[in-house]
Amino acid sequence: MIKRSLSFILCVIMTLALTFTAMPMAFADPMVEPIAAPSGWNTIFSVDSPSKTLTVNLYMNKRGEVKYTVDSANDRVIELSSLGITTADCDMTSGLKFSDDLKIEKITDEYTLISDKKDKVSDTCNEAIFSFTKGGKKLTITFRVYDNGAAHRYSLDGDETATIKSENSGFAFNDQTTVTYQPLSLSYESHYTQCVLGQNKPSVKALMTAMFEVPVASNKYYVLVTESNVWGDEPYCASNLSKPLDSNEFMVVFGQKQGADVTMTYPFSTPWRLAIISKDINEVSMSTLVTSLAPESETDDTSWVTTGRSSWSWWTTGDPITPEEQRDYIDYAAENGYEWYLVDYGWYLWENYEEKLTDLAKYAKEKGVKLSLWYGVNNYCHPTCPENSLVSDEKIEKELKWTKKIGFDAVKVDFIDSDAQKDMRLMKKVAEVGLENEIVVVFHGCQAPRGEMRKYPNVVSYEGIYGKENQKWTSIPTSVIVNQILIRNAVGPADFTPNGVKVQVPGVNSIVLSDAFDLATTVVYQ
Repeated sequence: MIKRSLSFILCVIMTLALTFTAMPMAFADPMVEPIAAPSGWNTIFSVDSPSKTLTVNLYMNKRGEVKYTVDSANDRVIELSSLGITTADCDMTSGLKFSDDLKIEKITDEYTLISDKKDKVSDTCNEAIFSFTKGGKKLTITFRVYDNGAAHRYSLDGDETATIKSENSGFAFNDQTTVTYQPLSLSYESHYTQCVLGQNKPSVKALMTAMFEVPVASNKYYVLVTESNVWGDEPYCASNLSKPLDSNEFMVVFGQKQGADVTMTYPFSTPWRLAIISKDINEVSMSTLVTSLAPESETDDTSWVTTGRSSWSWWTTGDPITPEEQRDYIDYAAENGYEWYLVDYGWYLWENYEEKLTDLAKYAKEKGVKLSLWYGVNNYCHPTCPENSLVSDEKIEKELKWTKKIGFDAVKVDFIDSDAQKDMRLMKKVAEVGLENEIVVVFHGCQAPRGEMRKYPNVVSYEGIYGKENQKWTSIPTSVIVNQILIRNAVGPADFTPNGVKVQVPGVNSIVLSDAFDLATTVVYQ
């Protein structure tokens, strides 16, 4: 595996934990003249990043609404943006009262990753926790301000069950900003498109994650908007972005297939809403903030978690696979020093499949090759669904324990094709049961990662990308590949299938990638 390191090292050696009462400014750099509050809004607090690279400002107006901005010195990078959340029993977007206590803490996250852009991570932030009340309800808004980004989330206390109707989280930018985003797609494989926010002010519905080029005065900033810790203690839904017509603010909205309210058990916190910010696009792409906002690892022993190269019959045979050809691909992997082979869709259709898979596992072990077994979730296009699909906690427990028993070391879980809360619960369950049974997990046909591989190091990759497999039936524009390197790569490992054999079908596709370009994808994709 080729590892890459960030081009900078965070040199923060002091730890600070202080509690403040409400005050106009905190951690403000006296050498920088603060930007005036927007008309009609009062600054209730400002907090700097550890090296004072970024400043988050929090405002309130007479209606009890709360908004924020993000500045870099005298440059306003994120314009006045919305905050708040609405539950079935309380609208916490207005009528709020600011509590008189505030907690500020410096936090450093240091940890290791197995399959991300670097193995050793250190990210430091100043965390500010604000409290607001309305009608006996309490809303906590937590901001974490890094030298290269800012994140916020909501926490609510209560009894029993909360029904979340919507969030009011926004990211607003100036008219000159260019956004590069993916239109909605259940597989997260749509091609990127661009628009300048001030030109015609179109409405936009986009997948999470999007890149914004923000010119301010003589500077240009790159801002990647995404989210982290969707699974949390209790899974939320994955979210998308929506920009109304004639607006420059991208709002966080419930993701595809959610279709209704999100239900959580009190007390709960929402996922982190994150903006990674830098004048250097490489620093944005190489950021580790998505995993730093995620919970710590569930295990200290990751010796059994192995990654590597894999052979894969689907490139040549399609599906369903047959048992007769499997040993040939295991031999190919062994002869070429590959660590893995994937037994893809179709094995469940074999006669006496358990016996044949057990024999394959024994054969592969003799050859020094580990095996991965394919499973579907919402794979309604297959005759084996739902009988052989991971559609419930009970099914996940049964199938993954059986997978380990017959000698397989990994699963590829495919056809999730959903941002819905119920499917985030299933994905988390797969990760948990996999960790308990020492099974490596790759998710396919799914959203891009949200930092989960920190807590679950056995989750080594996601698809959520327009991968090389598409070259079987169409061409892949080089612009898509480059945008994915800079945008999709920023949030975690991608199951791109780099360096796959070129498949050219006259009248269907054409090969536009050179061998050198093709080889380079093995380096630039995680």
